[in-house]
Amino acid sequence: DTCRTLFINNVTQSSVNIKTGESRLEYTALQQKNIALIGNSPKTALLLGLGGGVLANDLCKENIKVTAIELDTRIISMAKKYFNLNPSVEIIHDDARHALYKINKKFDLVMIDLFHAEITPSHVLSLESFEKIKSLLNENGVIAINSYGYLSDKSAYGNLILLNTLKKA
Repeated sequence: DTCRTLFINNVTQSSVNIKTGESRLEYTALQQKNIALIGNSPKTALLLGLGGGVLANDLCKENIKVTAIELDTRIISMAKKYFNLNPSVEIIHDDARHALYKINKKFDLVMIDLFHAEITPSHVLSLESFEKIKSLLNENGVIAINSYGYLSDKSAYGNLILLNTLKKA
């Protein structure tokens, strides 16, 4: 299969089979399984971070109306030109935290999939950001965060702090 991969700072962000548009990353398949576990199928989703747009495209295939926030115009251009971003995806070109305060609609699903190099920008993982995200959720809405999945041993400290912040919000 011929694939196209988006690397940022030598880290894979998106990878698709260019004939089928199917993701070649385990992460995307895992997100699809997580969405299926939500129960009531989401109708609207807010993505904080666009990457190649593979996740946005997958959500569109499930008839979910997608709004994506992306800071880097080069990423937006690449998603459209090289990864066939679905034209129905509403794109907000802005810093994610800043954009949260300009959005006036609610979502069934908010997915935080942001990275600056290999780290999620901390200002998006703050108590204030989570409180704002909570205000943008419909009743029974869900927040999903792409993070390194450690929840035990020394590697877990960051995610345990993140979970504590979520609980406070």
